[in-house]
Amino acid sequence: VTEDAKRFKVQREAYEWLLSGYCKESAVVPTRCEAGTFGNRTNRTTQDDCFICPAGSSCALGASENTSCAAGTVTNAKGRAECDPCAAGRYQTDKGETSCNECPRGSYCEPRSAAATPCPAGRFGDVIGNKAEADCHRCPPGFACRRGSDQKTACFAGSFMPNASAEKCLLCDPGTSQGNQRETACEACQPHCVCSSALKFQ
Repeated sequence: VTEDAKRFKVQREAYEWLLSGYCKESAVVPTRCEAGTFGNRTNRTTQDDCFICPAGSSCALGASENTSCAAGTVTNAKGRAECDPCAAGRYQTDKGETSCNECPRGSYCEPRSAAATPCPAGRFGDVIGNKAEADCHRCPPGFACRRGSDQKTACFAGSFMPNASAEKCLLCDPGTSQGNQRETACEACQPHCVCSSALKFQ
């Protein structure tokens, strides 16, 4: 690092210090603007000359500018030193926001979520505001649930599912059939019947 670079760094830090504070009469060094406020100009003499941090942002002690709330955090009040994380069941994708969104159906949102997380395959979320993966219901036998499902889907005629938490239904094997929906097993073809493509033909 050259001497010029070092000198520039010192000058820049001194300037930022001046921006982020105020100088009382006969002050040797500036007093930093309080947390929740910021300073972006020189020649200030009191804390009242510092600017109040706007909603949707935060200002640490001695800030020279406000910082937008990160995704997953918000604040709807002015003069905040820190942003608040979105509560479980809510999320916020954008920066600099003042409120969180409710988690949609088919998903869940843990604290400080920047996006809704889809319910995993084999589960479904039929209400808004789910807070954890456990809030997504297990798909019952006779139904299937793809990732992000907001409702369970019945196995169609010619298919079945004996287990819970399934992503897909199973097709009936050759020689078996199932004419109903939401079933957990297929039936053997009756005498004098031919079963083809999992459906029963007589």
